[in-house]
Amino acid sequence: MTNDEEIRRANEAERLMSTPMLAEAFEKVEKGVVDAMRQSRLGDDKTHTKLVMMLQVVASIRSHFIEIMETGKLARIQKETLAERALKLVRR
Repeated sequence: MTNDEEIRRANEAERLMSTPMLAEAFEKVEKGVVDAMRQSRLGDDKTHTKLVMMLQVVASIRSHFIEIMETGKLARIQKETLAERALKLVRR
């Protein structure tokens, strides 16, 4: 993937992660799962395992967005560095 593509994806991920509706969705799902864990019966390992897996999926989705944003930041830095080097060569 090119730097420009990485930057575009990072911008989109940042836009999505900053929307109140997505933040609300993450919060609501996590709260719902934790509430369900609290209400589940002791010894109900099957339900508990499913709920833990649900929390892990939500965390994985959030981590994926963060990874895209960080990769885009690195691509921006790399692009800026290359542009600065090109300018120095032109000025010589």
